[in-house]
Amino acid sequence: MELVQQRYNQQGKPTEANDDVLPITTSLPLSVNSLHINTVLNVLVRMLSNVAIRTKLASLEWIYLLNINLEDEMADRMDSLRFVLMETLKDKSDEVVFLDLKVLAKISTPSKHVLGENIEEVGSDHETPALPPESANKDMKDKKDDYFMKFISELTNVFKNDEQFIKDRGSVIIRQLCALLNAEDVYMAFARTLLNTDNAKFASLMVRMLNTILMTAHELIGLRQKLNALKDEESYNLFRCLYFSWCHNPVATVSLCFLTQTYKHAFDLIEMLYPQSNIATYLRLQLLEVEDNYYLVKALYGLLMLLPQVTAFTTLRQRLECVPVLQSSLQYQNRDERRNKCITRKSLPEIDFKDLLNHFNK
Repeated sequence: MELVQQRYNQQGKPTEANDDVLPITTSLPLSVNSLHINTVLNVLVRMLSNVAIRTKLASLEWIYLLNINLEDEMADRMDSLRFVLMETLKDKSDEVVFLDLKVLAKISTPSKHVLGENIEEVGSDHETPALPPESANKDMKDKKDDYFMKFISELTNVFKNDEQFIKDRGSVIIRQLCALLNAEDVYMAFARTLLNTDNAKFASLMVRMLNTILMTAHELIGLRQKLNALKDEESYNLFRCLYFSWCHNPVATVSLCFLTQTYKHAFDLIEMLYPQSNIATYLRLQLLEVEDNYYLVKALYGLLMLLPQVTAFTTLRQRLECVPVLQSSLQYQNRDERRNKCITRKSLPEIDFKDLLNHFNK
């Protein structure tokens, strides 16, 4: 699928199948009076159920061009059309899926990435187009934002109702959406959708996948950099939005804290997790405070001396080997000195970490 994605991105269209179609569609007199849009859409929808890949690709190209040329007329038909396009995401052809995502991204682009997007393309020899009235702008924004949230919500439901689909296509669909749209918008929309879900198992699975993509995918480099810097109110709001949904998966939440360099909060979360684990986890965390648990360390070394050289002996020895390293690295500092040397941000107090902990603990 990665090869298909590269080919799709390089060529700008999935196959040569559309070479016969594009000249026809681009030369059509696309106006309300000359084009019976309902009739055309009905034909295009039927074409999407055709077994021939070339036919499906051509249909998707037509839908894409119609949305570009007749956006207002297409807007009233988006709900029914989006349902068909969502079903097309399950097509066996990777090329069909990628082009389908392109169409869905076009009709679902959030408003702040739509208005005025073509103004810079107008050359100096052309007259600057008149902007629509403010009321028209607001209506367009509301429609676009509504389409976008509906799209993410419906996509989430598709994932929830088909576990095999999310395993097979979930990651590549989300990565491609982040490439086609704004990654921050995509992730905040998923976070808001997952926040109040009543399916804890699905939410945990979804957050784990989103977090893995966030930490590794090249399409999200900009988003990672913004979270890592965490330097302004906008980045704080992004962190907070993701955090509340990431709490569906404790490991992902700690990972998010590492990314944002909120290390003290990450340790607080880990301390909250150990009561849910066994006594061994509690003891291992206590070993981090060497100066306060001298006799714990001594007792464990005594136990090590009593154990036969079996698997338990090896495991305990490897664990205790970490303690002297930690102790030697901290022995020249007292607690106040260590606290002063920790990486801090002047504006971190603006984040209500107590509130975050309370939400995590629910």
